[in-house]
Amino acid sequence: MTKRPASPIKILIVDDNPLLQRALKDMLGLWGVGQITAVGNGQEAKDALRREVYDLMVTDWVMEPVGGSQLVQWIRQSPGSLRPGMPIIVLTANADLATVRSAWDAGADSVLAKPVPAATLARRIDAVLNRRDGFPRTGTAETRRDTARPADQGSPQGSPSTAGLPSPRPATPRPAGSGMAPVSSTHP
Repeated sequence: MTKRPASPIKILIVDDNPLLQRALKDMLGLWGVGQITAVGNGQEAKDALRREVYDLMVTDWVMEPVGGSQLVQWIRQSPGSLRPGMPIIVLTANADLATVRSAWDAGADSVLAKPVPAATLARRIDAVLNRRDGFPRTGTAETRRDTARPADQGSPQGSPSTAGLPSPRPATPRPAGSGMAPVSSTHP
């Protein structure tokens, strides 16, 4: 597993499955995260985000009454959002290409397929928190940073679970002053 965060961080977990909420809280607690808040849907997340600033959000994609798409778009575009550039990791059981593209287009920084191993989640959290590219996170495909696929979790490339999806690759470093955000080399 990746090293513990150097300083305490605040993470908001948004998932309508109480068992997954508990598992994520336990995983992150063992990793040494400072504060973990869990809520059951996007509306509860909006309420929490209006009151408090978080360092990162891990959210499910399919929830009612407010799902991941609406939540991520609200964070990126609403004047009521206290931190529109907050790193966002989407967890989804529907990690097909259309869902991944939708998450990117909404403004997600990373997409992970459920179930996600603790080490993969820790590495991804570390990666999105430690980006120093200076670019605000927005809802355009040109600013996408990275995506993890089931292949990140040990399944071979080209297996049925990853067919048609771009391979997981780390974000390409952006040359100083280039004016362009790094994108996955396989993202359209």
